[in-house]
Amino acid sequence: MPEETSEERIKKSAQVGEAGRLLINLARSGKIGPIFERKEYVDRCLNYISSGTNLMIVGEQGVGKNAIVESIAIRLFKEDSVFSPYAKEILEINATKLLEGCLYVGNLENKISQLLKNCVEEETILFFDDIHFGIGIWADSKNPYNDMINILNNSLLPDSKIIAATTPHGLKILQKIHPQFVNKFLIVNIPPTDIEETKKILLEIKKNIECKYNVSIQNEVLDELVRLADSFYHWRRLPGKAFEILLSLIAVRQRDNLTLDDLYKFIQNDVGLAEFMLREDYAVNENDVKNYFKKYIFDQDEAVDEITSMILRFKTRLTSPDKPVGSFLFAGPSGVGKTELAKILTCYLFDSKEKLLIYPMSQYKGESGFRLLFGRTGVSISELTQGEARLLKDVKTTPFSVILFDEIDQATGDIFNGLYQILDEGKYIENNGDITSFKSTIIIMTTNIGMDKFFQKKVGFKEPSSFSSQQQEETIENIKKQLECYFGAPFLNRINKLIIFKPLNKETVKKIVVKTVKDLTQELPGLRQRKLKIRLDENLIDLIADKGYNEKYGARNVYKVIEDYLIKPISSYLAKESQIGAKTFHFYLSEAGIEFELI
Repeated sequence: MPEETSEERIKKSAQVGEAGRLLINLARSGKIGPIFERKEYVDRCLNYISSGTNLMIVGEQGVGKNAIVESIAIRLFKEDSVFSPYAKEILEINATKLLEGCLYVGNLENKISQLLKNCVEEETILFFDDIHFGIGIWADSKNPYNDMINILNNSLLPDSKIIAATTPHGLKILQKIHPQFVNKFLIVNIPPTDIEETKKILLEIKKNIECKYNVSIQNEVLDELVRLADSFYHWRRLPGKAFEILLSLIAVRQRDNLTLDDLYKFIQNDVGLAEFMLREDYAVNENDVKNYFKKYIFDQDEAVDEITSMILRFKTRLTSPDKPVGSFLFAGPSGVGKTELAKILTCYLFDSKEKLLIYPMSQYKGESGFRLLFGRTGVSISELTQGEARLLKDVKTTPFSVILFDEIDQATGDIFNGLYQILDEGKYIENNGDITSFKSTIIIMTTNIGMDKFFQKKVGFKEPSSFSSQQQEETIENIKKQLECYFGAPFLNRINKLIIFKPLNKETVKKIVVKTVKDLTQELPGLRQRKLKIRLDENLIDLIADKGYNEKYGARNVYKVIEDYLIKPISSYLAKESQIGAKTFHFYLSEAGIEFELI
């Protein structure tokens, strides 16, 4: 049997029965059927179809665009439908499916032309899902506008019937690049449902869901599910996201009766937030939150107060729904707790450090740095389909996260422009219309710009008593002016709060020493498993504080000093006496140096 030529393969793949899903046929056999229907918009679309109008259904992800088209297919196949004469079939296709078998642009042109001809002959509506993804496909620098959309536009026949689906931003891009194509469509905007509408939809489909999946669902579970979906799943819209959560919850259920506890457990595992942040019936005391952070972050009261305030706003849903949960610029010398506070915040909200995404801006300089974070510059249309970059991928994978842009002062102008969009709108929109939501993130940026003013005044560790409260406030105001001069008011006005971290004084560093030693007894398996403790004399704490702090690195060297002075001699001892347990290493200073005894 002779091998098929490329032309024959193209011709075959352009057949209505081969090119994609046949929705009316699937509806007739009961293999599709939207569980929820937005009847108002289905009726409107059917009326437009009956007049021979091409439709472009526009809505955010989750509003039910595909459900509307599937509802149209069901209505068209019914024998008593007054709309049945207007189409015998609906062929669903997308850019990826259309490209199958096409090695050259001529193949694509032939396939589209043949497909449209076949659809007209067989009275088939062509449903093109996510049509904005066709922008830029097969375009090049010489012919940037000659892409899949342009080929489709030039190939349309007078009797072609098209339904296209896209997002609001996808529509904007299409209108900008291919206005003639868009003008051939009637736009039907599909808004998200509100909370009450979504509850009504879920109650309407509840019986069918229970029968199909052999599960019992309490009404209060559906009500709470809608609230949680609206509060925590910003990257999708109602009603779709509520329906997806319900099906996912059913898939992982442990019993036949779905309860509120099942729902909370599922949402907690899915988004990663601690349970007390999800449940309205769990009270949170402001002082308890502050005390939690003060166990780890010493003498930075303003920072702790502002982070606590943000957590309480997040807990009570009083943060802006169209922006990140919080955005902060942490300004302070090195080693004073800026990064540590970001880590502690992540652990508090998510019970894990894995949700902390760190981007040292020294690694993202220049145009290449922008591409590493955001993926593209948007200069030419031919770049519209290039892949995403690190930041966008990370946030799509981990939508609930704390994002730390370390040393933000090293960022370039393009990166700041990207951040402006994120801080203003809570999202980043790529040139192809794809949206990355940052509405569930907390954004923290760090800098040490202006911190030399603290040390010029000899503030902090060396001479804390010589710096009055008035001098301190004056210095902080001068630092804020320097930061505004460096970053500009447009940037600072976009963040929720600028927080100045003060240099550490001697007593603060001593607290850090004591805490670090205490933490090591739990973090190091060799100490924890043997139930070994460490106790330090006060003069040794003073010595470690003196050795572990300097103006350039703050208290970052405290751990290294503890490792040299304490951990090394302990490891040497345990290597010889491995069977000891439930003892305390008491370290002290003597004329011979640092010594210890077991007690």
